[in-house]
Amino acid sequence: MLSPFIWATVQDIKREYYTYYKQPPSPYEQFEVLEYGPPFTLATYQAYLRKVDRFKDDYDQRFRDLRKTSSPNSEEWRSLNREEGLFDMIYDIEYSKRLPYLTFSRCPFCSTLIQKQFDPFDTSGTAWHIGPVPVNIDCPHIFVLQGALHLNGHAQPYIIPKISLYQIVQPGPEVPFVLPRLMQFPQMRLVISSLPIAEGRHTAYILTYFAEPRPPWVEASQDWCRSSYSTRGPEIYSWAIRNDAYDYDLEPYLARGQIYWINPFDETYTVQTSPANDCPYVNLPGKRERQRFVSGQVQYIGNPTGSPRFIDPW
Repeated sequence: MLSPFIWATVQDIKREYYTYYKQPPSPYEQFEVLEYGPPFTLATYQAYLRKVDRFKDDYDQRFRDLRKTSSPNSEEWRSLNREEGLFDMIYDIEYSKRLPYLTFSRCPFCSTLIQKQFDPFDTSGTAWHIGPVPVNIDCPHIFVLQGALHLNGHAQPYIIPKISLYQIVQPGPEVPFVLPRLMQFPQMRLVISSLPIAEGRHTAYILTYFAEPRPPWVEASQDWCRSSYSTRGPEIYSWAIRNDAYDYDLEPYLARGQIYWINPFDETYTVQTSPANDCPYVNLPGKRERQRFVSGQVQYIGNPTGSPRFIDPW
């Protein structure tokens, strides 16, 4: 039996779904809680966080009360644990389904817009731990998506106050960089673009690698905010870690035509290829080493050495 708090939460989700889609959710009760409303805005994301925090406060209080009155094997304990599991499922899935669809880049070969679900509201949501989520990208050329995050003079990354947050986030350095190993493929092209984060408090630099033809997946690297990557393909089911060195000097790659760019705030996402000295991402101010956010505090952890190039986790 769901508590009144969980039941009210489920009803809120159903009402929001109906308002957006103009029809009720699926009548099959097991999946009613999996139907959600429109992509988050800042206001609805903050409301979502308030609901999460209210539940966590309620759960913690009931947990403390049960410790005084009930055995861990009692039905009351089992019911509370089931309720927590259901709540976590509801809100994990709601977060993933309602992240906004953001345009990150455009393929220079086939002109496909590269859109992903991501969290632009602050820097501590789940998306900053698992990286941007692809959205049905029908592009045969995209290979790796890396990134950087400039704090724009702020001493700390912006975090909307909440109870639950990912304790460690790895958003890369503050300025764009190149992975020289990938640029050894002569067909590789890097498209640099930018994205405002936390209502412009920070700036994300999106570094998307495309190739025609695309190299084998085993030659890829981990995407932005990730610590490993899938060596995916019909014949390979594994994952790996790259220790690729960074190169912050973009000019040699621009000179040989391997770096393209999309101008900041260009809503047409037009890929620019020349003249090279017009690229707005060269020699930007900022730290040229990787950042790590630990409980909202910034640490600088140096740059990858490039050796060993490939780390086999097995």
